[in-house]
Amino acid sequence: MQHVTRAWLALAGLLVATACNSMQVADNKTKVPVKATSKKAVSHANDSPFTSATEKLMFQSLVAEIALQRGELAIAVENYNAVVMATKDAAAAQRAVQIAMFARNYDAALAAAKVWVEQEPAQDDARRILAVLYLRKGDVDKAVATFGTVLAGKKEDLADNFYQIGALLRRELDKQVAVNVMERLVKTYPDNAEGAYSLAALYMWASEDEKARQQVEVVLKLKPNWPEAVSLKARAMHATGDTKGATAYLKAYLQGHEKEAVVRFDYARMLIDGRRFEEARAQYEILTKQQPENEEALYALGILSMQYKDYKEAENYFTQLYELGKRTDHAAFYLGEIADHNKKLDDAINWYERVQAGEFRLDAALRAANVVQRRDGVDAARERLHLIQVFNPQERREIILAEGGLLREAKRLQDALQVYSKGLADNKDDTKLLYARALVAERLDKLDMAEADLKAILALEPDNAAVLNALGYTLADRTTRYTEALKYVSRALELQPNDPAFLDSMGWVQYRLGNKDKALEYLKKAIALANDGEIAAHLGEVLWASGRKDEATNVWRTARQNFGDNEILLKVMQRYGQ
Repeated sequence: MQHVTRAWLALAGLLVATACNSMQVADNKTKVPVKATSKKAVSHANDSPFTSATEKLMFQSLVAEIALQRGELAIAVENYNAVVMATKDAAAAQRAVQIAMFARNYDAALAAAKVWVEQEPAQDDARRILAVLYLRKGDVDKAVATFGTVLAGKKEDLADNFYQIGALLRRELDKQVAVNVMERLVKTYPDNAEGAYSLAALYMWASEDEKARQQVEVVLKLKPNWPEAVSLKARAMHATGDTKGATAYLKAYLQGHEKEAVVRFDYARMLIDGRRFEEARAQYEILTKQQPENEEALYALGILSMQYKDYKEAENYFTQLYELGKRTDHAAFYLGEIADHNKKLDDAINWYERVQAGEFRLDAALRAANVVQRRDGVDAARERLHLIQVFNPQERREIILAEGGLLREAKRLQDALQVYSKGLADNKDDTKLLYARALVAERLDKLDMAEADLKAILALEPDNAAVLNALGYTLADRTTRYTEALKYVSRALELQPNDPAFLDSMGWVQYRLGNKDKALEYLKKAIALANDGEIAAHLGEVLWASGRKDEATNVWRTARQNFGDNEILLKVMQRYGQ
């Protein structure tokens, strides 16, 4: 029957779409039950009006495929396995294995895989999958034996088979079992470098870094100066804490093997890990000369150029990437950022709009709206935000925060408050929205709302240092509840003792409590950590109140040179006639 089975198997796939629409098969008299139990699906196949065995099997295959499309995995698995057991067909068995593994029905997958191997004993893929299924059923010995049969095949395929087995083992949840399987396989081939390498790589994957470091030495004895093994050794050294030694090892190797790109890439990455950016940049430049279209090198050079604010060079690298059709979303995002930096607003919007997928999709859309706000105004930017496609609640929240931020920047605080409140109506416990609304409420003198929102966050996140600080500072600055303010700011400083904003808050609380010397101590420490306009405003006010008016004036005037648009600083200076 096998000679007709492949034909109806292929035909089944072609008929599924039509069958799903009409829900009828063959002579339009027999309907396929979509929501049937697996027993009903099988019995309908047995009770079908078809007279030949082939017709019955084809009908059963269609039941399985339609069930698969409807998400009825149990029905699909049972029907396909029934077909496999009846036909012993290799193609059907392969399909049944795929479906059963997808359904995580390893018993059914194992039964079908055995048929596949029986019918195609020379098919290494079938044996490898059978071995994996033995492993998932806990039969390690049979898994090792089956993998061993694969390795014992053609000598010229040994290296590739080791690599493929290693890749399969890295998908297993039990890392220790996976490692043990490879150890047993490698013992049979002690002189095979690829096997030894596969074991070393598996040790690294299992975080057995010291074993990996020892094993890779075995590899290099079998195959000296092998670039992949050299790179693996360096990664193992790095993983065991010897980053300096790993970097020196790669550098020494490259002096005699200048064209080994695999090693040079690892060397460049390790230099970046060590924050030796200029040296890393030089290595990537060598790589682009050797491989002008290598996307990793071009991307790394673009990022490093951005870090050094060398926007012209960055634009060159990202443009090359985009024109090569590689990492186009990333390239377009950074080209948008560069255009924005150069105040080419139309170009920036154009590039951001080209980011259609990936991790930067939403960020690019939000940045585009920000650019539109500067070019066309806040209402145009809001319209753009409302058109962004949203895939989950987190993205919706980010859009609400962006809209509120644009409104705050435009000093439309009441509108911003409404936006945040609307977002909180759908999720009253969203801490980011609560925090944003609290900040706006405070500026609108809605202190009860601000306090309630901040306390709502602390009820969910009692150790949120930023919120503790915000609540403490608000109470100190806008009320007379100084002792309560001290409690919140003290806790924030316990969590983050050297945060300049928290130190500034503590200085302000101490000033409100009448402890001017303590206030100056905290404020001086804060401004030493972060030269900031608001801290300078507070420090100057406390100095003035302490009778040190000349010092206060110097602090304010120096700050105004750097923070001339800081509202708090300007208001304080105006209040004291400066």
